[in-house]
Amino acid sequence: MEEYRTLNIGCGKDNWGTDRIDLYKTPVTTLVLNVDNEKLPYGDETFSEIRILGALEHFKNLGLVLDEVYRVLKRRGLLFIRTDHAGFMGYYLTKKMEHSEITKRWYKKNYFGHHQEEDHHYHLFVESHLRALLKNYDRINVKYFYMNPTSLKGKLLKLLPKKLGASQIDVMAIK
Repeated sequence: MEEYRTLNIGCGKDNWGTDRIDLYKTPVTTLVLNVDNEKLPYGDETFSEIRILGALEHFKNLGLVLDEVYRVLKRRGLLFIRTDHAGFMGYYLTKKMEHSEITKRWYKKNYFGHHQEEDHHYHLFVESHLRALLKNYDRINVKYFYMNPTSLKGKLLKLLPKKLGASQIDVMAIK
C-alpha cells in the first residue's frame, strides 16, 4: 500500500501533517527551513497532501516555493492554501499604532507588520492571482473565508460582496 504523507509548510504551532516545516523552531516543527531560499529536501511526488495555511503571504520567492510544492506533490495530490485576501476592507479601515522607543511617540503601524523581524507579509492575493499562480494544476476550487462568521461582525461582513467582506481565501487544487 502506498504511503500517505502530508506536508505542512509554515506550520507554526499547527501539528497537522506527517512532515511540518517552518522558518522557526516550534514544538511541532519537524524541519526548520527557509523555503524562500532552499529547495524542499524531498524526492519528486513524495506527498499526497500539502497545506500552506496563513504562510503564502510571508514568502518573498513565490516562484521557488510553488515550484517546489508542485514537484513534491504526488499526481492527483491535494494542495490546500489559506491566505490573506487583498480585497478585505478591514485591512484598509483598521489602523494599528506602535510606539517608538527612540522618539517616544506613537505612529500608525502597517497592518501587516509582524512580531518576527525577518517575517513580514510580502504579498496579498485576490482570486485571479491565486488561479494564475496555480495554473499547472488540473482542478482549482476557490472559496472565501470569513473570520468568526457567527459573530455580529462576521454576520455583517457576510452581507458585503465577497471581495470586501472575506478576510481570507481558501484554495484547493488537485495536481
